[in-house]
Amino acid sequence: MATSGRSAVRSRTAARLSASTGARYHGAFQRYEAVAEANGLASLFRRDGHLFLYPDRATYEADGLAWGLRQRYGIEWQELEGQALHAFEPGLGAHHRFGVYIRAGANLSDPGAFVAGLIEGAARRGAVQQRARATGFRFEGNRLRAVKTDHGDIDCGRAVLTAGINARDLALQCGDQVPLEAERGYHVVVPDIEGGPRYPVMMMDGKMIFTRTQAGLRIAGQVELASLGAAPDWRRADILLKHLERAFPAMSDRLEEGVIDRWMGNRPSTPDGIPSIGPSRLSPDIIYGFGHGHSGITMAPTTGRLIADLCGGGHPVIDPKPYGAERFR
Repeated sequence: MATSGRSAVRSRTAARLSASTGARYHGAFQRYEAVAEANGLASLFRRDGHLFLYPDRATYEADGLAWGLRQRYGIEWQELEGQALHAFEPGLGAHHRFGVYIRAGANLSDPGAFVAGLIEGAARRGAVQQRARATGFRFEGNRLRAVKTDHGDIDCGRAVLTAGINARDLALQCGDQVPLEAERGYHVVVPDIEGGPRYPVMMMDGKMIFTRTQAGLRIAGQVELASLGAAPDWRRADILLKHLERAFPAMSDRLEEGVIDRWMGNRPSTPDGIPSIGPSRLSPDIIYGFGHGHSGITMAPTTGRLIADLCGGGHPVIDPKPYGAERFR
């Protein structure tokens, strides 16, 4: 295939994936704000925007396909170059001379506390939490009768499978061989000290993001394909710190204050980058909602709404067809 042909295929593929992703992002901010307000968590949902960093304009222009797709879906941004960029984000080092600021970007200042708050809110409205490890299902014909766990069966007529990377084996019991793989990512949290970013920053030449959280400055990124049980490679966390020092050199002499936390997690990723959402092959009583890769938090409100529609028989908020697990058969 000629180079131009490969480029055309990449463009069509990117457009298809972008359309799928854009649908899942639709209304996410508004849904987050509504649920945060309803559960007393509004202070944890922040709309400070996102700053995307590039070494120079040429590097940004080489990333034109991604920005063209953002423009297609109505995302607006402000270009910042040279002195304007460094006035906007004063702690930046000389390595980065071009940036793009998306004002509409949002983030959670404490994702763990936000999820815990949602659980508490659900409990106040009558939800019951049971802690157990799901191991399988009990059916009569194609109708679900119980979820099997290491603490015994839980009788039910409907189940939602949102077990992340651990959903693969459970989905197999439901007739679907979803090629889910662990795309491991790392993060480091350091004390929220002076000289760091004022805004959430995506460092495009390192493919990592810096975000101020209630615990400190969180640096997250890296992609590592490894078996689910493999030990973490903490050298990848050290790489994150090196990139932090390059982007914000004023922080380098203060890092001896210590790293608060190092973490590694298994992103549940599919080959086509699209999650599995919808009924299982074996039973309509089991609804999938896993495989979101890097974007689970961002896509959560729309995924949750779609799952609720599918469970309750309502009109789906988006077309569920592109997310069905049958595409892997």
